[in-house]
Amino acid sequence: MQRKRQRLEKAHRAKKRSDVNLHRLRVIQYTALQLLRAIKQSDVDDISVVHTLANIELDDEQFVDIEELALIRLKRIVKALRIVQLQHAVSPKSMQSALTSEQLAAYIESFNFSLSPAEDEQNAMPSVLRDYAEKIKLGDTNTGLAAMQRGRNAQKRDANGYTSAGRYSHKAESMYESGIALLDTVLDSDVSRNPNYNAATACDVARWLDRDVSCAPGEQPALDIREVPRIRGSSSKYCLIALERMWGARLKRYWRQREALVCAALLLLYGVGLGIASPSIGGKLQKMRKMMGNIRSEKD
Repeated sequence: MQRKRQRLEKAHRAKKRSDVNLHRLRVIQYTALQLLRAIKQSDVDDISVVHTLANIELDDEQFVDIEELALIRLKRIVKALRIVQLQHAVSPKSMQSALTSEQLAAYIESFNFSLSPAEDEQNAMPSVLRDYAEKIKLGDTNTGLAAMQRGRNAQKRDANGYTSAGRYSHKAESMYESGIALLDTVLDSDVSRNPNYNAATACDVARWLDRDVSCAPGEQPALDIREVPRIRGSSSKYCLIALERMWGARLKRYWRQREALVCAALLLLYGVGLGIASPSIGGKLQKMRKMMGNIRSEKD
């Protein structure tokens, strides 16, 4: 009788542990589902991108059971998806820990082909615009510091006659002026002012900007935070074309990391269901290649 009682107690404890583990699993799976829903509803411009979430409703909460090691990996995926939701870059170490070796290999391979016709057509951002963006960023920083100093009503002047606010405003204007000068070296088509003008280079730079830029004397952009041109897709509130992001290194990495992590998460939520071709990202990427080929053929 005592042995029977001990067996029953042991079985009860085992069931209780199992229930606790199942609850922990479902919490993590539901957290992953909520993140996928949030990412799907994000404001990332995906009109030309073939991606998994576009064809999935994410209204099914009937999850599959997975082993402890898979649960650990799902936790790492959730952590990485939180970064993706913020549209930040996931570190290589985090990608490696979140994906299986096969998924990681497919993710790395995905950089060898385009996910969008727009990506296929666009090259990397011209180097002159990287220098330009850095100068504009410094100009914005000094503009912000000038505004802070004005709020303090500080009137003390330095040896050059500047107040603290005036000094930062002067630095900001200097940065904006240097940035505009960089654009002039590329965009100014008047060969008397710019003997090294190249129409192809100018066209390439101009399409990355959020507004038309005139280099004629007296028509150049004003040297202030509202009027200086911005890179398309810039996070600045003064960017005129904020949602039409250009395909540079960041967007290229974002979509590949997002797709790899989303596919990996779905496999640990639903197994091989919801249109996932196989229990690996490789199969999905092969399907994407075919779809991209069809898009290009229709375009031609």
